[in-house]
Amino acid sequence: MDKYRLVEPLGEGGMSVVYRARDDTLQRDVAVKVMHRHLARDPEARKRFSREARAVARLTHPNIPEIYDFSSTQDDVSFIVVELIDGPSLAALLSEGPPLLPELGVMACLGVARALSHAHAAGIVHRDVKPENILIGRDGIVRLTDFGIAQIVGLESMTMTGTLIGSPAHMAPEQIDGTRDLDLRVDVWALGTVLYMASTGGALPFEADNPHSVLKKIVDGDYVSPRHINPHVDSALDGIISRCLQVDRDARYPSMAALIEELVAWLAVRGLTDPAREIRLLLADPEGHSRRFSERLTRTMMALADEALAHRERHLALERYGRALTLDPDHPEAAERLRALSSGLRTRKLVMRSALALLTAGAVASVSLLALRPGPTPPTRAVALGPGAIPPAPPNLEPAPRPDATSPAPEVHPGALAGALLGDALATAAAARPARVRAAAALRRAPAGRRPSAASRDPVDVRLTAFPPAVRITVAGKTLPAGSTVALRPGTYRVELHHPLCPDCPANRHSLVVKPNPAMYIEKNYTFRYAPATLELRCAEGRYAMDGRGKRYACNKTYQISVSSPRPQTMTLSLHDASGALVKSQNVLLRQSQGVVLKL
Repeated sequence: MDKYRLVEPLGEGGMSVVYRARDDTLQRDVAVKVMHRHLARDPEARKRFSREARAVARLTHPNIPEIYDFSSTQDDVSFIVVELIDGPSLAALLSEGPPLLPELGVMACLGVARALSHAHAAGIVHRDVKPENILIGRDGIVRLTDFGIAQIVGLESMTMTGTLIGSPAHMAPEQIDGTRDLDLRVDVWALGTVLYMASTGGALPFEADNPHSVLKKIVDGDYVSPRHINPHVDSALDGIISRCLQVDRDARYPSMAALIEELVAWLAVRGLTDPAREIRLLLADPEGHSRRFSERLTRTMMALADEALAHRERHLALERYGRALTLDPDHPEAAERLRALSSGLRTRKLVMRSALALLTAGAVASVSLLALRPGPTPPTRAVALGPGAIPPAPPNLEPAPRPDATSPAPEVHPGALAGALLGDALATAAAARPARVRAAAALRRAPAGRRPSAASRDPVDVRLTAFPPAVRITVAGKTLPAGSTVALRPGTYRVELHHPLCPDCPANRHSLVVKPNPAMYIEKNYTFRYAPATLELRCAEGRYAMDGRGKRYACNKTYQISVSSPRPQTMTLSLHDASGALVKSQNVLLRQSQGVVLKL
């Protein structure tokens, strides 16, 4: 192919095949995207391909791969030569790597948003934003590929056979409805679907048994909140994703700049201002960086929760303490503060509801008393109680001796009656608090050194979470969905994890030790582990194979390969001779608990 020597295929889509190639003239590795022949034979398609390639060539941006060359003059061959990115796609990272925290997913999507903002300013709408088109470079830079390719065949239209071209799961409603004046807001929608996936470990917002059902869900805006799938997603991120996925495009972000502003602000609150560094560290050591990042984020969340509590933002503090406990289920301070704050908020709600009801009843009673009194009605003055104010002690309402007919009527003030009723409401609410909540509150107030030990057999509320969120948990003979809370007495329990989407996956078994806990609340998080696949590599002695991450496999040995999904996973191996020269490449399909023999 002209001056480019094709080395190995890197991937294939509906529009083209991408190859790793060698530019022998400039002595550099490149990526060559070759259009499928049935598209390249169409003169109109080649003309449009040429127009789009020239437009994308004008896009110079760190988050967009540079275009080196383009050709559509050869018969049945049209190709684009672009910068080769060393690193996995976002799709591969979500399916093969360790579970990503939402913060890392947002950092990846931020680079995509910046690429789209630059393209939109040049009048180019991508129209095919999806994880497969997002490359995560080992330099920490995220790049968006395949600009304009979908426009070649009209992503917004139907083919003659009635098949919608593109990626249905990421299409905006107006693309499905056949709206002709598509604009940049289709990219806002598509990036919203990617944000959803990056925040939930790869779950699609719109998923069904067949494409038609998927399209209907998109048009109806029918999706599950990401917070119900991943407890790490907070209300602010949920709101950002929700605005991207508004069926009415006028309700979405009006520009990528507006979305970027919110994503940057959401990350800045967490002290995350250098996405490239975090992504670079993640790719260099996925397991180690994920652990260290989680520990650092836990400390940040505790500090943010303390700050919110100091500003009397109790619900925000509650959410952030909860996030810290989700990150570190054994965090003692987070558990205690969460329990105390939850109890306080429940009591506050009960007091306010009771007080409101009784004050209303008191006002009615006061009006009735005033209506029975002869003569003019004295003015009534309402007094507002500030936060934390203690109402006046109720007056003595013991029945007085009955006056004779000539005695003047006793003075009854509506405010006094209301105050008495509010005092009763406070006492009633305090008495209504659960015994365990009162005991925990008394324990926190007791001076150090004089706190009573928790009763050894008092039940402890245990919140059980799991990843993936679809996993079901069995404990003490009860099967619960992930995220459930169950009361367990101190002791040792057998826990089993079952994956409903993988009936062939063996159950994960764990022991759960519940200890007496002064806060009477703990949280335990589990990750479902799939049985590894087995790969036996057969090839001539001296040769070896390498995977996409640079791991080396010796010939004539058997390896266990970890898998992270019940779905089959593709692994690309390149075979090298003793001198290190590439001999061939081959894809192998891996399934959990199954063995594969590969002859190279």
